[in-house]
Amino acid sequence: MSSQLHRHIGLAALVAASGVIGLAFLLADDALAGSPPDEGAAQLGEPSEVEPSELTRLSVPMPAHMIVDGGGPPPTPSAEPNYIFVNMDGENLICNGNDDAVANSSWIACQYGFSGQYPSYGGTAAQRQSVMDATKQDWAPFNTVVTDSRPGSGPYTMCMTGPANHPFGNGVLGIAPLDCNNNTPSNVVFAFHSATQLGGSLGANVQATTISQEVAHAYGLEHIGDSSDIMNPTSQGGNPSFTDTCVGVVGGMTCGAQHAQHCPDGQQNSYQELLGMFGASDPDDQPPSVVVSYPYNGDVFEIGADFTITCEASDDQEVSSVQLWIDGAQMGGTKTSEPYSWEVTNIPEGDYELYCIAADEWDNAAMSPIVGISVEAGGMPGDGGADSGDDSGGDTDGDSGGDSGGDTGGDSGGDTSGDTGGDSGDSGIGDSGGLPPGFGLDDADSGCACASEGPRQPAWMLMLLLGLPLVRRRDQT
Repeated sequence: MSSQLHRHIGLAALVAASGVIGLAFLLADDALAGSPPDEGAAQLGEPSEVEPSELTRLSVPMPAHMIVDGGGPPPTPSAEPNYIFVNMDGENLICNGNDDAVANSSWIACQYGFSGQYPSYGGTAAQRQSVMDATKQDWAPFNTVVTDSRPGSGPYTMCMTGPANHPFGNGVLGIAPLDCNNNTPSNVVFAFHSATQLGGSLGANVQATTISQEVAHAYGLEHIGDSSDIMNPTSQGGNPSFTDTCVGVVGGMTCGAQHAQHCPDGQQNSYQELLGMFGASDPDDQPPSVVVSYPYNGDVFEIGADFTITCEASDDQEVSSVQLWIDGAQMGGTKTSEPYSWEVTNIPEGDYELYCIAADEWDNAAMSPIVGISVEAGGMPGDGGADSGDDSGGDTDGDSGGDSGGDTGGDSGGDTSGDTGGDSGDSGIGDSGGLPPGFGLDDADSGCACASEGPRQPAWMLMLLLGLPLVRRRDQT
């Protein structure tokens, strides 16, 4: 009995607040941090099985030992945007006794017994993008970048988005630390959603509201009694926003001094508080710069050659993705971090046009200059490089092309790569980022649609084998 009670205390109790509106957590003794959940406690079911009026979102005040200098004043806007990382890929959450998104440390996950491997959101790229688009809309008024790619450096707020096996019971859509004045600017928050819920009452807007509310808790925003505001604790559908009006706080108030800067006692203005912290949105309308750095425009390769296609991209903010396109079809998967490289093995005879498309977090996109290469008997990689640097991006192309070639260089002895087949396996590019052999076949003789003379396999057969767009061979001249 005492052991059972000890576990219950370690979990903390949910209590009703303000009638049926809102729930709040009472923290257990700090000494019990990391206690496992009660084995008999209600576990997470599919929230879609619960009536919409019962769905709620939670916050937990930060433990006293994690509050620095009494919470300090709220942050002031800076030129650098605030970053929100929506992690849909899962992560191994650790227990360092604090919140540290960069280190994947979450005190909530450890306090309530669901640290360790956190599940991914699942779903297709289109399903994930629908949630990301709705979340970006929530934060569009503020100088904030919402991304599903981990930023290269901190601090940033991370929202773990996936169907965790947490102990909070049916109907809880998310939880976050309530961090007054954003005292710990690297919090980890949770949205207990998955792609399987999108077809029901928990569509993209509802899921985005959960993400945005839990992130805003990490900035000191509390629950308020207005269903048109994102900070309303119960899910009532629609598409709420951070409203520019003072509304009464419900379920008890922790960050009163923060709210008092904009509203009378007991009220909160979600919009003005976020505006005061991060400033107004300064939309980035500048697309990235991108070039194909290897191969060079005009290069000629031997039939069956192996080499690495490399692109270079930069942005005044941050590059979010780079794609390789060959003859109008995307190939080899999207890269979200450097190196932006794709391995080619056993390339068939033909002429090909290559280019890369880079995008930033504001969805600005740019296409590189087209690089044309040929594959023929007796081809010598690098033949066209001396004449093509300006065509494929100037100095950036020339500087990086040589390095790429040197790393993967083979038997030809040329400065710009040679036959790279022997070294391609050592280039550090994983199989998941490479192109299939021959852009889809193990050898050119088997009849790839992009090979020149001879019989071809039906295009549909290749698509079934690869699940990738076919490379279209350019017309021969």
